[in-house]
Amino acid sequence: MKTILTSKPNHYLAAVLSLLALATPGCVVDADEDGALGAADDIRDLVEPAERKPVPVRPPLAPNVITDAELPEKPEHDKKSNPASSLSGWTVNLTATPDTLWPTEWSKLRATTNNQLGPTPYYLAIYDNSTGARLAACGYDTFCEFWVSKPNVSWGSYTAYVQRYDATDTQAESPYKLVEWHGANLDISATQNTVGIGASTTITATASWDVGPSPFYILIFDVTTGTLLEHCGIGSSCGVTVSEGAATTHAYQAFLAPYGASLPLAGVQEATAKTYVTWSDSGYSLSLGTPVLQGSAETVTVTSNINVVKTPYWIQLFSDWGTRLGSCKSGATCTLTYPAAGTYRNLFAFISADDANLLPADIQASSNKVRSPLYIP
Repeated sequence: MKTILTSKPNHYLAAVLSLLALATPGCVVDADEDGALGAADDIRDLVEPAERKPVPVRPPLAPNVITDAELPEKPEHDKKSNPASSLSGWTVNLTATPDTLWPTEWSKLRATTNNQLGPTPYYLAIYDNSTGARLAACGYDTFCEFWVSKPNVSWGSYTAYVQRYDATDTQAESPYKLVEWHGANLDISATQNTVGIGASTTITATASWDVGPSPFYILIFDVTTGTLLEHCGIGSSCGVTVSEGAATTHAYQAFLAPYGASLPLAGVQEATAKTYVTWSDSGYSLSLGTPVLQGSAETVTVTSNINVVKTPYWIQLFSDWGTRLGSCKSGATCTLTYPAAGTYRNLFAFISADDANLLPADIQASSNKVRSPLYIP
């Protein structure tokens, strides 16, 4: 767990942090001569990976595999040397190894048939069902192999056939084979979304898969500053503790991607919604409940520790589409109803000035992030 801290000049704090650094391997604190911690003096032991994870490379194809757009016609063989009675009825099967893998990794498609192809006019051909394109064909032996990959989270569907060079006279068709290039179902949260100035909170990104065997890292960014806070190349959880020494609101986001230290990242497979953290000494806080579908509408309740009626602030609800869904100027509980959406979206609330922009002005408190349910008419 890394700690990122920005603070105003404070001799006592600098001394305490120096002692902590001595007790924490890999943690270094630099202080100016006056004991202040400057912007360049953030606590960081974040180090770029000594060796980047390798990019998967396609294994070589077997010599008998033809990938040309057009196949040569195979000669008709003497029926005396290849009587029809010597051939069983054609069958074909298609497998994928593995059939669940990470984007950019390679899966081996293997089509097999029950007869030798050589003395026949037929090929064993593998097709991509999504494009209709023939990926590979083999005119000899009883099998044909081809490697497939997808650059992003996706599915592939494939079928093998025994047929002539021009895709006619099909003798057999395999069941289709699905291959999944999966993501990590990445999410991000903060232990507290509103804290006092100088206090800390932990930003955690979680995944449903261990990213260790993958070509990717979990990368946590402070997207307000564009700073990489943490990278994790193994495991299913990645966290960093952050603190700010002045009133502010920062947005944090996690990515599944090859290692990169700046935004925008290349090769992003997944990006979480942003989660917001506000540093404020107002003492205000709020939490966001679970949205509930009611026909084609959605209702959610925001709960604050303060009745905002006698303050200059509003309770405001936003989606990560940048849309303000509603607001309340009185009460500590704000229940809002708005049109449901046919795609997933994330919601968060603020105590702030009356401002329809994301982020609104003069934020005093930020809520947790919740996912809106999917509306299916």
